Amino acid sequence: MKEKGWLDELAEERSATDRRFAELNKRAEMVLELILARHALGLTQEDIARRMGVGRVQVAIIESKPTKVSLDKIAAYAESLGGRLTLSLPKKPKRRTGHMERLAMTKS
Repeated sequence: MKEKGWLDELAEERSATDRRFAELNKRAEMVLELILARHALGLTQEDIARRMGVGRVQVAIIESKPTKVSLDKIAAYAESLGGRLTLSLPKKPKRRTGHMERLAMTKS
């Protein structure tokens, strides 16, 4: 089996970076939707904080640094607006080779 070269390693790093960026971008989009909903309902950060049982600063952090907060906090924010954070998956997800399977292939 061919050894990985620097170009292969770079491609793998880029792929991982692209996946991480996409995840962070989705998180930021979710929080933007929450902020827009908050404004549409005429609620302040203080109102959301009271509903979540946290301080206003915590709400400000969620809104200003969405990539730094947990999905649990984002879900709690959504619930404070009467909403719910949900996850949807494709009907038939593509099967990816797992770490152990890749390991087994490289040792063969």
